[in-house]
Amino acid sequence: QVTVPPAETPVTLTITTATANANMTTITATLTSTSGTPTGNVAWIIQGSTVYTTPLNKKGVVSQPIPTLLLRFLPVTVEYLGSTKYASSSVVVQ
Repeated sequence: QVTVPPAETPVTLTITTATANANMTTITATLTSTSGTPTGNVAWIIQGSTVYTTPLNKKGVVSQPIPTLLLRFLPVTVEYLGSTKYASSSVVVQ
């Protein structure tokens, strides 16, 4: 007998940015799904290296301040790492 794991539920990853001051910009990631609120962690990746990994709150939201100057020159990839129930997803902030 072959056991097939259940398919991961797709998620929608939405990004918003807000300039906190001249030096920092806050990037907020919001995860939604048609079957509940995603759980798990979001990785903040700059030039291929994960610089932060932060957990989603109970509403599927996480924010991370990033140096504004860095955002002017380097893209930041925001990646939801997925879970046993939800599929991973990523978006590039430029």
